Amino acid sequence: EGMIPCPDTAAFVCKDFDAWSGAGCGGASVRSWTAFFDYGVVVLNMNGNRFCEAVERAHKSNNVMFVVDFREGAYYQRCHDPECKGTRGSLRPLPPESAREAFELAPTGQGIENPQLLQQPHLQQQHQQQQQRLQQQQQRHSPRQQHRQQVPHVPQHSPSVSWAPPRIDDDDDDECFWAAA
Repeated sequence: EGMIPCPDTAAFVCKDFDAWSGAGCGGASVRSWTAFFDYGVVVLNMNGNRFCEAVERAHKSNNVMFVVDFREGAYYQRCHDPECKGTRGSLRPLPPESAREAFELAPTGQGIENPQLLQQPHLQQQHQQQQQRLQQQQQRHSPRQQHRQQVPHVPQHSPSVSWAPPRIDDDDDDECFWAAA
């Protein structure tokens, strides 16, 4: 899997999880992770602590995961267990220090900027794909191209035609209406 793109945030999530999980549960660590750079999200698949917020106990065999959403500045728990399918734990705030790692993931702009992360082949490929998508979006939304796209859609009115609001008559006969009803 390689180096996690947000090691400080992952360490915080593990420590925080161990603190709020049930008695006898602890030792959380990240087993694997998946990053969705375009969305500013990292999914941490956990190991060592199976406490589930939904059932308020540890699962017997299935692990849990955390979705770290840097755009929201928070994380929440999901489960691999079928019993908890579709449930989502409480939104828990990330510490302010996570902002640095959120910026490195850069969901708002240029993608990954950490050179150590870019040395990993699967992250290089994701970064290149993200850069290509951003370039395509910029080309589609450049001012010159927008102008060309908008011109055919602008309705042409003659200068002599002016718009007037619709006339609303206040001559409704409420008594006749209610009598007919």
